[in-house]
Amino acid sequence: MTESKNIKNRIVRIKLTDGTQINGRINISGYNRLSDLIMDRSNDFLVITEAILYKTDMENTVKHETIFLGKRYIVWAAPESGQR
Repeated sequence: MTESKNIKNRIVRIKLTDGTQINGRINISGYNRLSDLIMDRSNDFLVITEAILYKTDMENTVKHETIFLGKRYIVWAAPESGQR
C-alpha cells in the first residue's frame, strides 16, 4: 500500500478493555502523533484498516479489512517501533 499526500498511515498495536489486541493501520493525518489522534475527543471512533484481532479466548486471529473502534475501549495503544 502506498501513502498519498493526504494519508499518513501508522502501524499500531492496541489493547482493549476485554483483553483483545489489535494490530493494524491508522491514518494520523492532521495530527503529529498517534496519541494526539486518540486523545482528540471530537471523534469517538478510530478507523483501523488491515486489522488483525487477537482475542484472549481464541486460538486463531480474526482479520478485517476495516474496523471502527470506540476509543473508550482502549487500554493502551502504541505505534510499531521504527516509525516516526
